Amino acid sequence: MIQLKIDSEKRLSVTDPHGIGKRDTGKYLLLFNENNFEEIIVRCACQIHENEIARFFTDLVVIADEEYTYPVEFMIDGDEYESHPIKIDSRLTSRAGEIAVYVRFTNGETVGKTNSVRILIGSNVCEGSKIPSTLRVTPREESQEFSTLSGYRRVEVGAVDAEELSVTPSDERQVYLPQTGKYFNKVTVERPDLSLQDVIAIPSHETQYITSDDEHYAIRSVRVEPASEAFDLQVKRVEPSRSEQIVTPDGVYIGLGEVRVSPVTAAVDANIVPENIRKDIRILGVTGAMDNIEITVDDPEEEVPLARFYDYDGALVGSYTAEELSSMSAVPSPPSHEGLTFARYNRSIESMLHYLRDLHTPVDASALYTVSDGGTRLFLNVGTALGSASLTAELRLTFSNAYVIVDWGDGSSEISIRNTSDILTHTYSEAGQYTVTVSCETGSMTVGSASSSTPVTSDSFLIKGFYSGGNCAFGRGCFKRCRGMEFVTLPMTLTALADNVFEECTSLPFVSVPDGVSSIGTYAFGKCASLMRASLPDSVESIGYNAFESSLSMTGVTLPEGLLALGANAFSGCRSVTYAYLGGHLTELAGEVFSSCSGLQSATIPAGVSVIGERCFQNCCRLKSADLPDAVTTIGEHAFENCVRLSLPSIPSHLTSIGRSAFYMAGIRELSLPESLISIGSQAFSCCRNLRSVTMPAGVTDPETSLFSECPNLMRVRLRAPVIPQNSFFGDYTLSEIEIASSVTTIGNSCFAYCNSLISLEIPSSVTYIDTGFIAYADNIRTVDLSGFSAPPAVSESAFGALNSFVKFIVRDEPTRQLFASAPTWSQIASRLVVKDP
Repeated sequence: MIQLKIDSEKRLSVTDPHGIGKRDTGKYLLLFNENNFEEIIVRCACQIHENEIARFFTDLVVIADEEYTYPVEFMIDGDEYESHPIKIDSRLTSRAGEIAVYVRFTNGETVGKTNSVRILIGSNVCEGSKIPSTLRVTPREESQEFSTLSGYRRVEVGAVDAEELSVTPSDERQVYLPQTGKYFNKVTVERPDLSLQDVIAIPSHETQYITSDDEHYAIRSVRVEPASEAFDLQVKRVEPSRSEQIVTPDGVYIGLGEVRVSPVTAAVDANIVPENIRKDIRILGVTGAMDNIEITVDDPEEEVPLARFYDYDGALVGSYTAEELSSMSAVPSPPSHEGLTFARYNRSIESMLHYLRDLHTPVDASALYTVSDGGTRLFLNVGTALGSASLTAELRLTFSNAYVIVDWGDGSSEISIRNTSDILTHTYSEAGQYTVTVSCETGSMTVGSASSSTPVTSDSFLIKGFYSGGNCAFGRGCFKRCRGMEFVTLPMTLTALADNVFEECTSLPFVSVPDGVSSIGTYAFGKCASLMRASLPDSVESIGYNAFESSLSMTGVTLPEGLLALGANAFSGCRSVTYAYLGGHLTELAGEVFSSCSGLQSATIPAGVSVIGERCFQNCCRLKSADLPDAVTTIGEHAFENCVRLSLPSIPSHLTSIGRSAFYMAGIRELSLPESLISIGSQAFSCCRNLRSVTMPAGVTDPETSLFSECPNLMRVRLRAPVIPQNSFFGDYTLSEIEIASSVTTIGNSCFAYCNSLISLEIPSSVTYIDTGFIAYADNIRTVDLSGFSAPPAVSESAFGALNSFVKFIVRDEPTRQLFASAPTWSQIASRLVVKDP
């Protein structure tokens, strides 16, 4: 980010943070009035290695009507190089208009690392800029914010002490940081005609098209190429612009093959018309005509939960509110089906009313049937699916003391007594659809194998549908990879759904689970890409791991109130799920239960849950509501990582442990951690873009690293834990208020590095150790208050690395200053030690 600053003599400086080496700096386009352009000073911040001085062969290039080149000679100034003043040709000093300046490094030898080039230009250059319009702000002692001013969407001015600053808007977000603490703390300017929001694109294995919405009205579309399984599925952010952008993978981000962002145009929002814009405001070329009036937005009406009745194949029979349902004298009748007799729904009206009235959550019931003649029916596509030429049907069935009659549906049949696992084979004379009926006059039958995980058929597209007759059981994986199956009825005598029973049935849209089933096996519906709903009755007490994993079409999850166990990854990758009610009796949410459910917006967590497992809601990027019950004591690693919209209004008061990256990139705004907290993992709240303030409790005795690093809007922190760990607030550019309590004993490595809005820091006398580079590259910090110390605390040998040129360390009196100045390592900054004003 290019930084523009004003020093105490009102000179403008331009900082290029990319370093110099053997590269040219950027070209800076500046506007001047006549006789303002007097001299230029080039300053190169660098590190000096073993007292050796770098040599530069450098030119300053000024471009007006033509290019002018001036040689640059440097002199050492503290830890920076500064050129002698370069007097500019009189042909330029009297010239008004556009002038570009940059530094060209033609040759040179460098020792150590140079990290910036700063160009200072003669006085009063800020007063004459005319194009585009300039906003002039008079600083005050308190922070100011100006909105809806002509040419600006928002201007924030930090609390300051003196002069004026002229700000000229550009096509990009601008941040102005001062040269000294006497002037502006921060000014942020946003263009009014760009929606500077991020577009969050969660990678998938399919091409996605993301269009504009209420939050990103300036984006026309984002095309996301599919990612392979080998890619690291991260999030890519895209900023709008007026031209089409192609964003491709790089060394940091490899998740998407390609992101294409269409250019911003006036057509993106039909609301951009004069009558909707305040007077004197211009957006995308449209000047407003609306008088200044207060605009209020009504809260959206709360969605009324509905009870829905479904047929066995997912056809909706009817949906009702609680009032409508309570007035019904009988359940709605499903349609009739040849060969089936309707028995009941898998949930009672009383149960559904409980969900609607007491739990305020939608609920469904689905029809259960018996086969009219008691036989089991298999509906086959023979020789027709995907161009298959095979006319032979093979069905694996296991019989126990069974007198079996098989009708193959083409006029042929067979009768036998069986007590084994058999493959029934039949060859048809021509391709077509056939209905096979298997009847057990005595004994019982299991679909697939009774002792192993064996599918009923090896032909993935042979079976189109299945009706369960009497005495029929399901073996493990019996319909696994039956990708052509579109409907199924389950026997009402069923008490458990076996493992893998419908895994990868990619054409199956709906399953009605009988009300006697108490358990759903592992991978029971895993990777059922078309499954929109599995209607679960109140009898279900356990759901196995990966039970519904990657069922991409599921739109909602209402788990039974009596559910006691929910396995890991149960609903992971169900990206169409928008809400989840998790029952009332769960005490633990296993790992990755809803991970990568990118459409999930709300989750109701039972009051008794004490553990939220690792990656439980990871990559639920649209999750807005997930109130954590007070019983929660442990939040696992990555539990809410990349939940960019989750505001999380409260933290459980009994929380004791937060895993690493638990809230990485979450949408949290305010964070006050409870006194019960004793453990917090690395990067737990790192990259939380909306986080504004943090309170860290005293009970966390050994926090891990980078807790709040790279939180770009964090402004206030209150620290009470004994240790401020390494990189805790690294790169928090807006952090300006830090309160360190007397309970703090250790300040970790680089904990406040790159905190560019930090002006002062007070360290209490309780601190016994300060680690390497604790305020490294914090370019605007001016004072570190050590006046509470009577003797210097222990410090790392590199504690004072990369200090800016202006920071001073304040001690209580002259004897204390001498103690500090003679102490190991502190002696490195003896010239910066200043006695506190009386």
